[in-house]
Amino acid sequence: MEVRDNRPDYPPISLSAMLEEELVSIDEELQVLEIQIEELLERQQELINKKTVLKRKIKQFSDDSEAGGSQTNDSAKSWDKQDFPWSENVTAALQKTFRLQKFRSLQLETINVTMAGKDIFLVMPTGGGKSLCYQLPAVCSDGFTLVICPLISLMEDQLMVLQQLGISASSLNASSSKEHVKWVHAEMLDKNSNLKLIYMTPEKIAKSKMFMSKLEKAYQAGRLARIAVDEVHCCSQWGHDFRPDYKSLGILKRQFPKAPLIGLTATATSHVLKDAQKILCVQKCITFTASFNRPNLFYEALCIGFKAYCHDFHELSNSHFQKTVLYITVLTSLQRGWTVEHGKRLGEDSNRNEGNAKICYT
Repeated sequence: MEVRDNRPDYPPISLSAMLEEELVSIDEELQVLEIQIEELLERQQELINKKTVLKRKIKQFSDDSEAGGSQTNDSAKSWDKQDFPWSENVTAALQKTFRLQKFRSLQLETINVTMAGKDIFLVMPTGGGKSLCYQLPAVCSDGFTLVICPLISLMEDQLMVLQQLGISASSLNASSSKEHVKWVHAEMLDKNSNLKLIYMTPEKIAKSKMFMSKLEKAYQAGRLARIAVDEVHCCSQWGHDFRPDYKSLGILKRQFPKAPLIGLTATATSHVLKDAQKILCVQKCITFTASFNRPNLFYEALCIGFKAYCHDFHELSNSHFQKTVLYITVLTSLQRGWTVEHGKRLGEDSNRNEGNAKICYT
């Protein structure tokens, strides 16, 4: 019986073809490995970046701990009390001297902290009442409070208000007469003096060796009640209004370590505050940050034609709103339209009052 093989005939596979096939397989595997390596390298870089961020955060928390950290508004509740030894005098000064009935947010807490002799940084929006946080303690403390202020105009404004309230305060600057400087120096050392606040620019502090000598004597005599640094963000190069002479103010805490310092600002990030704390040589401090929410203010942006603007402006001028600010970016269009509607031209100054509304334009 004959047995036949019905399988098709395949040509024999040569050794060269087998090697070529294996080579292709290796290339394919290498490509897969290259993709995997690329993915692993990307993942490695992600982990390195994450590690760097975590190290930075750990260092930041460590620095905060060494510097005394920052107390939140929740922890500020421990200072929101009126049973401290000085509380009765503080309340009396608020009502009788400053003619106010109650404190605003974080004012009482800040006052209690500085009256307790602790260093504090206060971040509070413009108009929030920062000045009261060192002016009232100055009235309630023996001796005087040294206030560092960046602008003479700000000093003059505060001195005028303090004078109206019957509080003895003075300033020293480049235009001060020799007689006035001599009088202030004498008041600094006089235990019977009623002088409560002395305002100076950081430039004056940095350049006046005579004043620093008098301040040293006043400190030794227990006459330096505290140091207030207004616009404290000016210390930091990261701040928006850096002042080089603010960097020299670190001498105050080095030379007068027992005098409590209060730093005040309306615009400072946590990074700026920590930088300012180092520059001022403040080892530990409490930081309070007030809310920047102004519920009585409403904002609205409108893109309208001039006739529609005139109608809305007329409505606002006669509405129940007491004060309204209109900010307009195109002065020429406003002047042209105003002339057509009213037969007169807006003044060349950048502000104009019309009824209850104030127009600001650029």
